[in-house]
Amino acid sequence: MSWLGLSCIFITSLLSGGLAYRIRLKDMYWIRISLGFSGAYLLSVAILHLLPEVFEHEQKSISFFALGGFFIQLVIEYFSKGLEHGHIHDHNHHKGKIYTIMIGIGIHGIIEGLPLSGAGFKHHEAVQNMYAGIILHHIPSAFVLVTMLKNAHFNIKQIVFVLLLTSFAVPLGAILGKTLFQQSLSMYFDYLLAIVAGVFLHLSTTILFEAAEPDHKYRFRKFMAVCIGIAMASLISLL
Repeated sequence: MSWLGLSCIFITSLLSGGLAYRIRLKDMYWIRISLGFSGAYLLSVAILHLLPEVFEHEQKSISFFALGGFFIQLVIEYFSKGLEHGHIHDHNHHKGKIYTIMIGIGIHGIIEGLPLSGAGFKHHEAVQNMYAGIILHHIPSAFVLVTMLKNAHFNIKQIVFVLLLTSFAVPLGAILGKTLFQQSLSMYFDYLLAIVAGVFLHLSTTILFEAAEPDHKYRFRKFMAVCIGIAMASLISLL
């Protein structure tokens, strides 16, 4: 488990949320650009690293766990309303609904963090790319979360409290994963990784669809952001 990587996830989420509190964007165009980049990077991590790790497992039934992860993320989005992939809501939310969203994001973050101990990875570069992918997609997620909290008229103390809780979800998942999967449950690590791979596939493809215009066309800047995300992840994989 990389404490440096976990610290980067925590700090970048806080900084992104703090930036959202300090500024007010007229539109979310550049957030959508960053979403296109992060979604492409996350999709590349899932395909180039997580799925190869999963399919080195001898049991063919492990594929069902990857499929299960895809649908687990679908259930989580019922609560989170898609904020973990930066889904942007144009209307204000009641405070009770915000807390439900916070719970969904927290569950999502814990699931993402569980494999980050790296204990069961066969290839070290896979876990490093997971850290990078999680950092990239938590930046717009934290930004949108704080924007929604402002729109719902939360005060500064409440915003900081919610942001701290959601930012700590991934490190908490990593700590739980280190406790569980380096000891009694280590033989089940590949199944956990399959679930997380399915979550990543759902997350990244949803991001890429939402990064497009309403008519499902990409503008040039968004297209370039996606290409750069794929190219960067591929280049790092070859190093």
